[in-house]
Amino acid sequence: MMAILLLGRFFCGWICPMSIVLRLLGSKGAGGNGRLYIPAFSVSLALILLASWIMGFPVFCIICPIGIVSRLIISALSGILDIWGILWGAAIFTATITLIKARAWCNGLCPLGALQTLLSPLKLTRIKASHECKKCNACVEACPLKLEIHEDRRADQMSCTTCLECVKTCPFNALKLVVIRPLSSDKSGAKKE
Repeated sequence: MMAILLLGRFFCGWICPMSIVLRLLGSKGAGGNGRLYIPAFSVSLALILLASWIMGFPVFCIICPIGIVSRLIISALSGILDIWGILWGAAIFTATITLIKARAWCNGLCPLGALQTLLSPLKLTRIKASHECKKCNACVEACPLKLEIHEDRRADQMSCTTCLECVKTCPFNALKLVVIRPLSSDKSGAKKE
């Protein structure tokens, strides 16, 4: 939880197996910006919590690709062949790959990403554009979520997974990962390098 508060959606960008699958598939998403993701994440998280409360168990675990893979690995290590688990896992994996290619999973359906996004206003790291930025949109094209990170909108910063693709791609070296004061929204909150 502390890592989310400090780094935002860092897990989504660097640790989540779905992110690795996205990179392997070369998926770049259909476009959009953080302002669209925040309401989608809020609805997703609310529905999952409501369904879990009604059903009396964490509903997300039934459809979570990470949870399914973990359960199958534990079953295999225990010497149990879970045929139904394998079939369910294959079905969910196929559906998730379809959603991943459309970026629907990462841009609004995954409750883990939703929770990380909604806690991200507190994060201490941001991608900031300097005065060298020419608004060429190379960073938008490189971003897996198609965020307009150079515009420095709070919603885009909250949705950012800090994958650093935008920083690597910028032809003017105008984007930098900086540390800011918590809850700071102005450019003066960035520490000078």
